[in-house]
Amino acid sequence: MLRLSGGPGRPASITTAFIGGTVLRATSFTTATSKAGSRAFIGGTMLRASSFTTATSKAGPRAVAAAAGAVRTGMEIDVGRVVPLLVANGTLRPDQAEGECVVEQFTHGQSNPTYKLTFGERQLVLRKQPPGKLLRGAHAVDREEKVMSALAHRASSVPVPRTRLFCEDAAVLGTPFMVQDFADGRLFRDAAMADAATPKERGELYGAFLKASAAIHTVDYKRVGLGGFGKEGGYVTRQTKVWSSQYRAAEMETIPAMEKLMAWLPEALPAGDDLTRLVHGDVRT
Repeated sequence: MLRLSGGPGRPASITTAFIGGTVLRATSFTTATSKAGSRAFIGGTMLRASSFTTATSKAGPRAVAAAAGAVRTGMEIDVGRVVPLLVANGTLRPDQAEGECVVEQFTHGQSNPTYKLTFGERQLVLRKQPPGKLLRGAHAVDREEKVMSALAHRASSVPVPRTRLFCEDAAVLGTPFMVQDFADGRLFRDAAMADAATPKERGELYGAFLKASAAIHTVDYKRVGLGGFGKEGGYVTRQTKVWSSQYRAAEMETIPAMEKLMAWLPEALPAGDDLTRLVHGDVRT
């Protein structure tokens, strides 16, 4: 997820690839090859860099598509309720809707249940809020869809998969959900990127990631329609409060080190916390 960040204008510190595919989250690095060049994905955001290449190895990383499999028990969805909506907005042709739909669930990602929907040659991704009681502000697929749609604006240089549908009516699938295009790629599960073909390729992949992260930071968020997306200024102060409140809400036992950290953080906040930019929710200091 992307969010407005009002804080010191410095790039995120990258020590590990906190990266996922179009349909995955966290600790996987994904690339996809197309006629337009190779692409990388951070969370639900596609990143493109025509300057780097990818290679295929028998022992190399799996394709994103291979990470999709049987739907887990308790996570089943009735796609028949979604199909009419996709036909109505032109995402699916009537003949595609009448054919068989193969539903698979991605094995990675613990935030929002994510599914691959295959209608013949048409492949889509559906992300929905999980069932049950949720932490306030968590699993916000509505914000996810809003940002991805905004970043498709011509004033943005951040490539994203095209969003096709957002439905907040819980009567359809039980919780709000979104549908977007699917893009296949490769999964690098090891942050050291040992499965990349060469050190040169690893450098190019990380370089593309950093370039795309910088593109996110430089987006004119007001111009692309995100002027009311979040509060401006005071980002680090707010984040500190949110982290502490979320920790308290999920706390299972008292951890002295965490108590010490939460007491120290408010006293160590940076001065001049008024610069506002977009940052990726999984890649921030």
